[in-house]
This record gives sequence, C-alpha cells and structure tokens, in this order.
Amino acid sequence: MPKLHLELSGTAATGTVVAYLYDLDAIGNAKLITHAPASRLHGSPGARTVDLRLPATAYDLPAGHSLTLVVDTVDPLYYDENRSGESITIGGGSYLDLPIR
Repeated sequence: MPKLHLELSGTAATGTVVAYLYDLDAIGNAKLITHAPASRLHGSPGARTVDLRLPATAYDLPAGHSLTLVVDTVDPLYYDENRSGESITIGGGSYLDLPIR
C-alpha cells in the first residue's frame, strides 16, 4: 500500500489535500493509478505533517513510463476544507513510500 508523508506549511488552520499517483508515458499521457484525500479539521496555521495511505492496487508500470505524484487542494469528488486566499506549501522532507515487487 503506497504511503505518502507530507510536510506542509501555510496560512490556513484547516484544509484538504488530495494526492494522485499517475502512470505517465513518454509523450505526456497520464493514467490514474490511485488517489486519496486528507483533511485537517482542527489546528492552527503553520507547519504540520500529513500521513496518507493511498488505496492499494496491483499495477504493472510499462517500460519507458514513469510514476508521477500530484498533490492538489481541490477535487470535485470531495468536499474540501480550504478557504479562498489561503496557501499550502509542501516541504522538502515529504516522501512517497511505494512498495515494489
């Protein structure tokens, strides 16, 4: 099961991020492999960490393709806790732990 660790900072006390893991081919076409949202409903502005498990999936990445991780704050499938004008920054200590066989 892929695990994402995000070190976030920003101006918002609450907020939502949605992580997407894509298969990206050589000409820029992307195919969604898995995704998941995470919201923080309480807290104060500043630094925080978010640990998120992406739903497990069996997927064979074709030769010549790469994995692409996208983190966004809005997805029409999920209600979000983001307020207009607030900012979120992803820090350098963030990582994706991806099991491979």
